[in-house]
Amino acid sequence: MQQGEQIHDEPLVGQAPTLWERVVSFASEPYVLETVLVVAILAAILFVAWRLIVLMRNARAREALADYLLGVEQALQGDLRGAEKRLTRVLEQDPENHFARLMLGKVLGDLGRAEQAHQQHLYLQKAFAVESGENDLLLAQSLLAAGLPAEAADVAEQAMARMPQRSDGWQFLYRARLQQGEHEAAARAGRRLLALVQDPDARRRLQQDLSRTFTQLGTRAWRQGDKKAALAAQKEARLLDQHQRRLPLLTARLEAQERGIAEVTHQLAAPSDDRALVVGAATPSASDDAAERLPMATFQGLLEPARWRCRACDGPLEREVVQCPRCGAPSPGELVEPQLVEAIESPTEAMDRIDVNDAHVRRLVGRMVEGDDAARGELVALGEPAVAELLRTACRHGGTVEQQATAALCSMGPAIAPALFAACDALGSVRGLKTMWSRCGRRSAATRCRTCSRCSRRRAPTTGAS
Repeated sequence: MQQGEQIHDEPLVGQAPTLWERVVSFASEPYVLETVLVVAILAAILFVAWRLIVLMRNARAREALADYLLGVEQALQGDLRGAEKRLTRVLEQDPENHFARLMLGKVLGDLGRAEQAHQQHLYLQKAFAVESGENDLLLAQSLLAAGLPAEAADVAEQAMARMPQRSDGWQFLYRARLQQGEHEAAARAGRRLLALVQDPDARRRLQQDLSRTFTQLGTRAWRQGDKKAALAAQKEARLLDQHQRRLPLLTARLEAQERGIAEVTHQLAAPSDDRALVVGAATPSASDDAAERLPMATFQGLLEPARWRCRACDGPLEREVVQCPRCGAPSPGELVEPQLVEAIESPTEAMDRIDVNDAHVRRLVGRMVEGDDAARGELVALGEPAVAELLRTACRHGGTVEQQATAALCSMGPAIAPALFAACDALGSVRGLKTMWSRCGRRSAATRCRTCSRCSRRRAPTTGAS
């Protein structure tokens, strides 16, 4: 039996070794166990390092999340400086945090650093392709703060196309269009905003302001000669707020264009508690002259008492302010005063006109010779002061110039006879005198003068036939 068992325990010749036998054989080789042990130790070290890195990353993420949440809270509470520091720290740890970058752009815009805010929003759009209405609206606010109302309004239009139910977006767009001076686009945005406002007081204030916008739109259309658009804007303004202060002036202008200035002026001058007129429906005519203006006296009681106005939205201001409360334009104050003075091209000519001296008369005669009928009328109205220069011109020139000067002297009538004789003596010539009175004699026998050849015996022009 023992010999049989020994034969059974020995491997059979030609039989393949088992897996365990192979492992034992491999482990029996030199340095195998040492190598395996080193690899195991290195793997353990790498695992521990990776785990530590993960834990540190999670800790930083939690810290960044805490900074982000605290930054948002500080921004909501008005601590903009603290919010900026925390949000900047978040972006240093995680540059791809879109929410932190979006909030940082809003904080920078509120701090008045519009250029940096614009860079944050632009970075979101170009680097990360973040296209959202919120980002566009914040970008528009940054552009408006940078003094670019047109670009801000265009970006806000894109934002409101994505989120049409945002009342704050329509409010911003309305103010941006007013600051840009586009009252028609502002009126459209104001209409959309009015449909979303539910608070009664806020709705009433918006209606008053929107009525002013439509009135301004109607005034601009009236000045451009578009009567149909002016009437439509006037109707919208009256529906929104019939007590709008600028509405009576627009109404009076439309009435004057329809019924005539004289009739409207008379109606406005009549004592009445209600100065607002009602413009009836009328068919616009292309022949209406939009350049007609009411007399300044008609404006009494129709103009606003405010002496300051916003140069951007044309809204009234109580005083010079840093920012317009209506459109948000910076330093918008413009003083509105009656135009009591006017610039003159030549002070010398103005003084000559006041003194009615020889230089002024010579200028008038020169303009008359060039064909200016107004200058001729002014010479005739001057009378005696213009006689000498007219006679001198008639003597020095011939042809058409002589005829014009003579005709002007004849138009002055017989009252200038003494001045005419004095001018003839000063010139030492009677040719102009004879020519003038011969022409006047042909024109009317009532102005004929009898003189000798050298004017030695003078008689005043007779009222009858000579």
